[in-house]
Amino acid sequence: PDRWHFMASELKKYSRGEHPPLEEWLNHPPPDPSAVRDPLEPSSLEGSDSIERIFTLGPRSFVYQFFDMELHADGTRHIGLMMREVTEERKLRQQLERADKLSGLGTLAAGIAHEMNNPLNSIMGFSEMIQDKKCPPEIKALAGKIFKRSKHMASIILNLTDYSRFDPKDEPAPLHLCEQLDSVVEMALMASFSDDIVLKKNYSPMPPFEAKPEEIQQIFLNIIVNAVQAMEGRGELILSAGMQNGKIEIRIQDSGPGIPKEFLPKIFDPFFTSKTQGKGTGLGLNIVHRLVQKYGGRVDAHSEIGKGTTFVISLPVRP
Repeated sequence: PDRWHFMASELKKYSRGEHPPLEEWLNHPPPDPSAVRDPLEPSSLEGSDSIERIFTLGPRSFVYQFFDMELHADGTRHIGLMMREVTEERKLRQQLERADKLSGLGTLAAGIAHEMNNPLNSIMGFSEMIQDKKCPPEIKALAGKIFKRSKHMASIILNLTDYSRFDPKDEPAPLHLCEQLDSVVEMALMASFSDDIVLKKNYSPMPPFEAKPEEIQQIFLNIIVNAVQAMEGRGELILSAGMQNGKIEIRIQDSGPGIPKEFLPKIFDPFFTSKTQGKGTGLGLNIVHRLVQKYGGRVDAHSEIGKGTTFVISLPVRP
């Protein structure tokens, strides 16, 4: 019993007295009893020196291995058991599998953008022709709307192409961060197809910042896309930029539902996401964190349930 108390406390992280008794665990059938074989059955180890299986206890995973032993001269058979934890190994394998799926998205985005450009240019051309011809005013008005929306789409595609065109040989260059911020927010808002997000800007003079454009755009895009998605097409997005305590400070504030307090310490962890499966990879904010750190800065998140979230990016001024 004492050994059972120790194992239950260690493996399941129960405090002493909280865990179920050993008898309950032994009498609790597995989800699929037919899939579990008793290692003590004579046939269990036939044709093999050992059997290896995986089981989980809460969030933790373990591999246990049974192996055949003959310790006595009379041939009495014994079964040995060896167990090790593989929680981190399994988590890392899952992360690598997900990262592998994402590795080709840049190439895919560039290909899609190229395929969309040709028909879109035709739509824009024909809508302009309709506006130039003698047509009823209502037809010209509709053609004007088609041209305007098509132009928005062309702008999104252009930004998407620039975003996916990553060249590791590109050298950092002096950038006006407000211009980068404007370019990214325009793309994100147009891609959301929402006219109910109010954009407010509060920019103050600040020096250029030397960085790779695609990396700065990636920082801003990941935060702004999260903000737009959190507001679900309706709300207020406030962008602020200026100098604060001798450093460049960028603030991106949304009026979304906010982030639960218990999630805030984890939001920059790789593959952490509070979104439903298939709607988030959990990589965006981790990329933001790594890129900001690369440039000697820091990024913090402040949030209040029902009042929204603010991301604060602080970057050093280079001499």
